[in-house]
Amino acid sequence: PGGVPRLDATSWPRDPALAAAQFDALRRRRQPVVLSGCVGHWPALRCWSHAYLRKALGGKLVHVACTPDGLGDAVTRTASGEQVFVKPHEAVMPFSAFVDLIETPLQPATRGGGGADGRSGGADGRSGGAEGDSGGEEGGSDGSWRGGGGGGAGGGGCGATGDRRAGRPVVYASHQNSSLRTEFEPLWRDVDLSLAWADAAFGAPPAATNFWMGEDAARTTVHADLFDNLYVVVRGRKRFALLPPQEGLVHGQCSNDACPA
Repeated sequence: PGGVPRLDATSWPRDPALAAAQFDALRRRRQPVVLSGCVGHWPALRCWSHAYLRKALGGKLVHVACTPDGLGDAVTRTASGEQVFVKPHEAVMPFSAFVDLIETPLQPATRGGGGADGRSGGADGRSGGAEGDSGGEEGGSDGSWRGGGGGGAGGGGCGATGDRRAGRPVVYASHQNSSLRTEFEPLWRDVDLSLAWADAAFGAPPAATNFWMGEDAARTTVHADLFDNLYVVVRGRKRFALLPPQEGLVHGQCSNDACPA
């Protein structure tokens, strides 16, 4: 009851020892919390915009998940009605092309639900690529990005065909495996790759530091992460639906001992 607690952590960067103690107490309770002010010194909060990111990353190749409806790693139905688990098509493309796609509004669906405006995507800097112009480029079968002829925006960017949304697929730069370190090196100057108070509380630096950037039509289906997470929202908004621990029993994610009420 009362929702997720919020904590003003503005003083944490100035007092890492106190911050580590306070954060460790939260971690031990295994309680989600919304922290504010703890990365207020990051230049990313002031300078990250589409224009800035486009200039900083330009033609750098990045991994981008492409889906017809914004749902990756999800159960869907085939034309015959069979339920199947599908993963998003992951294309490798210039970051500037990814931004071009996000800046191209999604069109109303040709069938199924309505479209969405693709301009309000956020970026994640802790754990944050697309069709260069509205016509002519598409993803290769090997996941690479290459130029092509004709087509217009509906020509199957990211290798997607038969999209339920007209115009282009829903795109999400959500590659794992510490993508901030492996694909977005020009952005390191704008963030901390590690937070001293978090490292002290966890007893180690982060196992992975990812950059995620998407649009409001991109969604993640229900899942359980194997590690504790610190998720920093640099721009836009990110909405989480949190389930109580005992729900893990229903979804087969844990045993009675591992899911206290």
